[in-house]
Amino acid sequence: MHNSMLIKLQKLKERLGEIQDALVDSDTVKNIEKYTQLNKEFSELKPIVEIFDQYNETVARYEGATSLLESDDDEMKELAQIEIEESQQESEGFERDLKFMLLPKDSADDGSAYLEIRAGAGGDEAGIFAGDLFRMYTRLAEREGWNIDVIDIKQAEQGGLKRSCC
Repeated sequence: MHNSMLIKLQKLKERLGEIQDALVDSDTVKNIEKYTQLNKEFSELKPIVEIFDQYNETVARYEGATSLLESDDDEMKELAQIEIEESQQESEGFERDLKFMLLPKDSADDGSAYLEIRAGAGGDEAGIFAGDLFRMYTRLAEREGWNIDVIDIKQAEQGGLKRSCC
């Protein structure tokens, strides 16, 4: 991992500690706007810092395993080699996740979306597919805790949909 990325992640970890201290301060609790803003920042930083901690644990395991390679015991060397390979794969996965999580947020990420589902050419099968698609998106929204407002819906004859706007 690049040194600049490690520095940024370390600063985020320090900031999370500062936020935790501020959230238990009675003056912060009295100021509801500041408290809300700190809670939001805390919820954004906590997953990043947790993965960074897991990354650091994996790097420590890797370094411990490389020191065991100098052992005279062949069995220990073999176990160390397995641990090195596993920790390398894990650390690469954590690094990929961290790079994705550190991407700048788009202002539209937290906004609403308008989804329109229409049955295309294909007759009854297209209507059934549109109905399945509508139910799939509805279940996804329920699982993620999103609100759905159905604006307009037209049922097809075979249990599908002709048109749906949410």
